[in-house]
Amino acid sequence: MKEEIIRKIIHSSGLSVPVLYYLTNRTVTLIFIGIFLILFFIFDYYRIKYLQKIPVVGYFLNKVTRKHEKNGLGGEIYFTLGAFFVVFFLEKNIAIASILMLVVGDTFAAINGQLFGRIKIYKNKTIVGTASCFIYCFIIGYLILGMPAAIIGAFVATISELQDIINDNFAIPVFTGIVIHFLSF
Repeated sequence: MKEEIIRKIIHSSGLSVPVLYYLTNRTVTLIFIGIFLILFFIFDYYRIKYLQKIPVVGYFLNKVTRKHEKNGLGGEIYFTLGAFFVVFFLEKNIAIASILMLVVGDTFAAINGQLFGRIKIYKNKTIVGTASCFIYCFIIGYLILGMPAAIIGAFVATISELQDIINDNFAIPVFTGIVIHFLSF
């Protein structure tokens, strides 16, 4: 559980993207995301090739890196690609809402699911975690986009968080944003 909390604290740094976009514009936000995307690719290359072998650094990385990320791309790459996509292609409020749904919804799904979830519904996903994701995504959608988009966005974000075909750090903002965009109210 401690490792998951550390991961989610790191994950919460993703709040910087919707906050920056809210305060500035698309160009500034895309430059910011683009710089971090390049840095994250460089970091992942060195993490995979060298850092896992350094005693103290390797120990910390092994605590916060999931098994499927050990020799592959980390969640930060998928998050950054998803954020870039929605900021580039979608309307500002939809992009902000869909990124917030990822950061907040996924965080509370993981923490509440691990703390309070007993009944699993799919692999390691619990009813409590899934309900937490839906509730927080609904609140975000309602505050930013209004009622119809809130329900649809929360549903799509929750399903995207549940699936394990595409990394949820990419799937949640992209699928949620696209569906809300095409069903704009």
